[in-house]
Parts: sequence; structure tokens; C-alpha cells
Amino acid sequence: MDLPPALAPWRACLEDLPAEVALALGPLVQRLHAAVGPFSSSDRSGDGEPDGFSGLARRGSYERLLLSEWLLAEELPDEFNRRAATSEHAFLALARREPAAARWSVALFDSGPDQWGTPRLAHLAAVVVLSARAARAGAGFQWGMVQYPTSTPMESVTPHSLDLLRRARQAGPASEADLLQWHAFLTARAGDGDLWLVGGARLARLARAAIPSRISCITVADPLEPDGRDLAVTVHSRRGEQALRLPLPEPQTCVRLLRDPFSAGDPLRVAARATSLRPTSNLQFLPTGQKLAARLGAGHVVLFPIPTSTRDGVGAPREYRSPSGNPILGVGRIGKCLVAITAPAAGGALTVESLDAQMGNIHVWLGDLPDTVGPLPCDPDEMPLESVLWIGDDPRAGDQTLVWRWDARAPVIHLRRITGKWNQSRGDWPGTTAALARVGDHCVIAREHRGWRLSRMGPDGSGPTQPFGPAENLGKVFFGCGRGWEDNQFGLVAAEHPQGVWRVWARGGEQLFQCPEGSRVCGVTAFGASGGEPALLLLRDDRRTLELVGRSHAHVVCTSAQAITEVAVSATAPWLAYLTAGGDLSVYSVRHCALLGCFRLQEEQ
Repeated sequence: MDLPPALAPWRACLEDLPAEVALALGPLVQRLHAAVGPFSSSDRSGDGEPDGFSGLARRGSYERLLLSEWLLAEELPDEFNRRAATSEHAFLALARREPAAARWSVALFDSGPDQWGTPRLAHLAAVVVLSARAARAGAGFQWGMVQYPTSTPMESVTPHSLDLLRRARQAGPASEADLLQWHAFLTARAGDGDLWLVGGARLARLARAAIPSRISCITVADPLEPDGRDLAVTVHSRRGEQALRLPLPEPQTCVRLLRDPFSAGDPLRVAARATSLRPTSNLQFLPTGQKLAARLGAGHVVLFPIPTSTRDGVGAPREYRSPSGNPILGVGRIGKCLVAITAPAAGGALTVESLDAQMGNIHVWLGDLPDTVGPLPCDPDEMPLESVLWIGDDPRAGDQTLVWRWDARAPVIHLRRITGKWNQSRGDWPGTTAALARVGDHCVIAREHRGWRLSRMGPDGSGPTQPFGPAENLGKVFFGCGRGWEDNQFGLVAAEHPQGVWRVWARGGEQLFQCPEGSRVCGVTAFGASGGEPALLLLRDDRRTLELVGRSHAHVVCTSAQAITEVAVSATAPWLAYLTAGGDLSVYSVRHCALLGCFRLQEEQ
């Protein structure tokens, strides 16, 4: 994005934002920058060892008097004496060594109720100004929320982190205990730095009493004047106190900045042409993450294409039918071929079928499995659609391996196709299996076998395992995509324990989360483009709000006008999908914090 020359000093923070957002923040950033001023270091003692000369000075020892001044003493002694009396002589100034120390700047923002609304615009401008100010001085910059003293400060200013700052809400004001915890964290740091507090006047008064030194404040208030369209801001720093008014953008722009500043526009919608394209089962991402599957009826499935970015269009969904007409129990891919595992509703042989008739005989497998199953436990339309995982190096090879699970009450079934025949194996894995996922070329399973454990299986059916808690204490298990947080062997895993406790297995160890009462955990993923931290996806008790909750940050994905009936999280891509009671199917990118597309499933006229 081409920014105006006046905003060039803040290009690093503003260039990734939508043009309207950057231009709207521009006037606030400029005015606040003039009041904050440059990064100022602590006073140096000047007692270090001499290290050459640093320039000229008006005072000093006559041993360091410039030669031109001595020449003046010989040629014009009266002028030499006059300059000595008026301190106009020029001396060489000594340079001295000073202890090396890191430079840092930390900004803390108040998320209390008095800073909701338009004051949050000043917070956005302040984090941009302070970040650029520290960068110009070669200092490290971190920022956080006053009410979260135990969280790790963020070190970057990106669209994702700005959105977290915009959405930060806390029911109560900051306390003295919060400030003292932050002060203890900062006093342990070595080097030369400064601390900025951004919030209301109450926070500034509280900080002066709790933290006696090395603190600067930016107090923000909405004057609530009927004819006023600006914010009252006061900057308290080492330079003194300066009051100013920050002009607010136009009302419509303010609304967008406070509600949804980083969206790429309205979500794209595709209207289905038939009522049969309304899902009747759960949503299931295919292992590749590029398609979203759901059952339309006992022998029908629909695949919704997933846009790769917010700028891509949304393709039309496509319906697939089972060649045998039997209910579809699971769906997946072998190479480019869409396959399904089916069984008659009244019981009979399990069947592997190809749903891509146009793929040719090389990609079509249709054959009965050795074992049969009894009648389906319930109406096929009410059974969950399971994922079929393929494990192998070459989908065109004669031998194939499929892994799937019969249902939540049955073990995993391992299907091995050798020389044209399918061999079924499930006797090695007693108990039930909670979840399946594919990590690279391996299948990762959470299953019960004398206690829960994570297992990674290769094409030959073997692989490492990891204990994952006692069998009687584990509930649901989810696999998710967490770029930078995935364990090398098992990816990103979340498991339910009693009393609403969830344990997340990620790179670097385990993390514990507490699910709020009335909320339902729907999956696990990670924040932002670089995977800021693992987070659980919660469906709140109103059944209309989806929220990503990490250990230090929370992000509302959506607040739907209608009840959300189905939610799915991809285990291989940073995407999630949700279906409302009114028939809207939306796909959301956790990486971009934006909707990728929305399918509006309409009744056929």
C-alpha cells in the first residue's frame, strides 16, 4: 500500500493494514507523535574511562585547547584574553566509555470499562507511535494489557495484534496489585528503558502511587461534548505535561475502526440451487484441508471448496452420490480420488467406494471388506460423518492403507489393500478412539488402551506412542493446526478432563485451560499468522458466539444472529467452519482473522 509521505515514519506498522484504516489512524498518530517525542536515555554519569574525543566544547583543560586558539594568543593576545573572559575558547571534548546496556520500551494499556469505545482509537494510535519510536532508537518494544500481569508481553505490531488490542475488554478497572506485578516484572530487566501507561486519569494517579519512578502516562478521555468530535489526551513524560485534542474520523469510519477494521469486505455468498444441499450431519474437513464435507442424506455428501485467501472467490459446492446407494459412514481422499466407506442400513458388508466416476479405473476401488457389521445404531442421517485417512507414499501404488473409525463407541479400523484385496484389522486396538488426524504422511490417533495415549501410525501400522492420561478421566479429544506450536510427532492436541479442565499438548510441553461453565469446546488451533499461542475454540452459552481463548488473549470469531448448530476445526490448515440454524455456512481463517467465504443455503423456489 502506498502511504502518504507524512505517514512514512510509521510505514512498518501501517502498511499491512487496509488503506482506509491506515489513513483514518494517520491524523491521530501524527498528533500523538509530536507530544510523545523521541526516545530519551537515562542520564549518563560521565565517569567512564577516556576513549578519544567526541567533538568540541566551550569548557575544558587548556591542555586540550585547539591549536588555532594558541595561534590567536601569539598574533592577537588581546582577543585571546577577551575570549578567555567570555568563555569563547574551543576545547577538544573527551569521549568516555559507558557500560553497555540494552534499551527497551514497554507500553501497558488499560482494558477497563472507561476505555471502551472511542478511547480505544487513541490506544491504537499510541501503540503505533511507541513502536516506531522505539525502533528509531534501536530499542526493543513490548506491549500488554494492565489487567493481565501474568501474560507475556507482545513484541510486534501487526494487524492481528492490533485487533487483539481493539477487542480487549475487562469488566473491572486496573488495580494496584496489577501495577505492582508489572513493576516487579520490569525491575528484573537490565538496561535502559521506559514504561508507558495508556488509560484513564484514574490509572495515572494509581501508577504514580504504586510505581514512583521511570513512568510516563498517556491519559485518554472522551469529553462527551454534544458538538465535540475529538478525544482529550494528556501526555505525562520526562519532557513535562502536554494536553492535546485528537480529532476523530468520520462517524462511519469510527464505527468500522471499532467493530471490524481489518475485514476485506463483505463475505462472499453462494446460493445453493436445491434444498438437498443443506447438510444433515456434522461438518468434516477433508485431510488436505481444501474441502469441507457434510452428509446430505444417507447416500449423499456435499463438498464445499475452501477459498485460500480473503481475496479469492467462492466456488460452487458439489454433490456426490454413493454408487451403491448405501449410507456413507466416512469420506476422504486417496490421492485425487474421493472415496467413501459405506454399509447397508440393515447391516452387511462394509464397502470402499470411489465417488469420482470420472477419475478412471486406476482410481476406483469397489470391494467388500472381510467383516460385516450389524444394523446401523441409529438413523444414518443422525450418525456422524467420519474422516477416512489415507497413509502412504504413492496413491497410484498397488498397496493402500486407509484408517477410519466406525463411530464414537467403536475402535479404529485399519484397512490394508494388498494386491487388490482389502484386509481389515482392529483387534490390536481395543477400546474406543476419540479422534483421528493426519500429520504429514502419518496418522495420529488418540485412543483408549489401558489409559489414553497418543499413537502415530505409519503405512505399516506401527509408530511411537505417548501416554495421555487415565482412561476414566478423559473425554473429548481434538486435533488442530498450530503453526509453530505443533509437536513434531503428534501435532496440536486438546483433551477434556473433569470439571471443565482441558489439557493442550503442543511443542514445548502441556498447557492447561479452564472452560467457562455453559460454554462448549469445539476444537483447538493457534492465534495469528505466526501461531501466537494455542487457543481453544469455544461456543458460548448463548450458542451464537464463537471465541478463540488462549492463556493470555481472547478473540471473538463471530456473533451470529442465529443459533450455531455445527462447528468444525481443520487439523491441517488454520481454518474453521460453522453452520447456523438459518442455513449460513461460513469459513473463517484464523491466520487472517477474517471470513474466507460464506455459503448461504437457500430453499429451492
